[in-house]
Amino acid sequence: MSSELEGKFFQRLYLNFVENKEDEVILTHFGELSEDLINNLSERLEQILIVKKCSPQMIKRMFGIVLNGLTNICHYFEEYKSLDNMGHIIVKDNGQRYCVSIGNVIDKAYKPKLIEHIDNLNRMERSQIRDLYSRNLWGKNDSPKKNIFVGFNSIAVLSKSKINYGVSSFKENSNNFYLFSSFELEDEEF
Repeated sequence: MSSELEGKFFQRLYLNFVENKEDEVILTHFGELSEDLINNLSERLEQILIVKKCSPQMIKRMFGIVLNGLTNICHYFEEYKSLDNMGHIIVKDNGQRYCVSIGNVIDKAYKPKLIEHIDNLNRMERSQIRDLYSRNLWGKNDSPKKNIFVGFNSIAVLSKSKINYGVSSFKENSNNFYLFSSFELEDEEF
């Protein structure tokens, strides 16, 4: 796929996520990702939220969601080196909620595992998600696959909402997998 087609693909994702012209996009990135870039994007988001006078709890939640989502992408690419290291993040503020969309290119064969895990999380009560997160976080298995799923568990805990997701065709043997989550601006309780 040419870079022009990739650009159009991500532009379509952006337009679908930012449907309302009154939404304020506070952070966006499309393209290759690295650990240094993840740190840069996370720090930039933290600074934006400080300027917006968000509470420390809100900053911690947003930082955790973005960091876990982007780290998941890097762990995934470490495991599937044959894929393009392409991903995206969009964070918007619509005045009542923060909304985050994070996605990356995945091997088509991996799609059922991701969907099964997120569907399981979405069926759980909040207390069950927190318990699963705690068990996995302190488990002895530090494989990239385990870390990917712990990242999704963390996003579910921090956002306190269902994780919505989508999958669309990207290249012959790959899909673009993206998730989006949102939470109330005023909701401070962890």
